[in-house]
Amino acid sequence: MSKVGASSEVATSSESAMRAVGGASVAAAGVAVMLSPIPLADELALLPVYAWLTARIAHARGRRVRDLPGGPLAKAALVGLGVRAALNAPLAGVPGVAAAMNAATAVGLTQIYAACVDHVCREPEAKHIGVRDILAALRARGRWARTARDSAATEGARPTSTSSEPPRPAV
Repeated sequence: MSKVGASSEVATSSESAMRAVGGASVAAAGVAVMLSPIPLADELALLPVYAWLTARIAHARGRRVRDLPGGPLAKAALVGLGVRAALNAPLAGVPGVAAAMNAATAVGLTQIYAACVDHVCREPEAKHIGVRDILAALRARGRWARTARDSAATEGARPTSTSSEPPRPAV
């Protein structure tokens, strides 16, 4: 395989993963708004969204879901949903504000959960996902998104990296 072909595959898999995260974020926000009047209903409804997101990111990264460590991902999702419920609880009785807060926290948690899935796709032997791992994955996703936008702005420019890591922007 040529170097250009390999970089196209990396770009395509990253683009596919980013599209999945975007779609899951929109779905999570919609679920959160629709179910905001019912306490804790949106937390339960987000679990299938995160299962779908896990499968899509794993597929985009060339991994099988059953080969990923389930413990760290389940813990990340459940702890995140618990924290989200605690953040949303004080505003549950304020109609418009509750829906907006639910949507915002659903999107934020979806982005963080996607970073966790990305982390375990890169390091499938991970037994723990720490705050540093999450922040590093979020930074890497941000770098890739900026690089993808910059390269799309130029004519036909493609990243030339053959690694599975997102390309880093030139400084």
